[in-house]
Amino acid sequence: MCDSSKPTRNRPINDMIIPFFYDEAATVAEAAVAAERRERERQEKAREKEALAKRWAAHEAVLESIREYDPDEKRYIYTRYHYEADMSDLDLDEESDLAPMRFTATTYSPPDQALRFLRKMINMILSSLPQRYLFPSLH
Repeated sequence: MCDSSKPTRNRPINDMIIPFFYDEAATVAEAAVAAERRERERQEKAREKEALAKRWAAHEAVLESIREYDPDEKRYIYTRYHYEADMSDLDLDEESDLAPMRFTATTYSPPDQALRFLRKMINMILSSLPQRYLFPSLH
């Protein structure tokens, strides 16, 4: 009869060593907590992926609604201003507080005060430079 406490060929000594501080219940509890955490992280990633897919679909729908194909140019053109941002929350039916600009015949020109300030700054910069840098001599 063989003594089971002694190492054999089929049972190495490492399998027989159990540390005295090993707590199987704590290890099982830690493994369960880790498994729950991994499951929560997986579910959170799945929710984020689903939300991103919804936002991307809404973004593409908005872009499709403001884009038209021009057969003469053989390319797509945007009928409204397109900016590189998340357009998933853009409501095309929402009315703006600003008046429409399509019938205005005015162009933007800076106010006189800004032009005067700019002219003064240029004069000040030019007067502070030595004359030899402004008009080099031809000697």
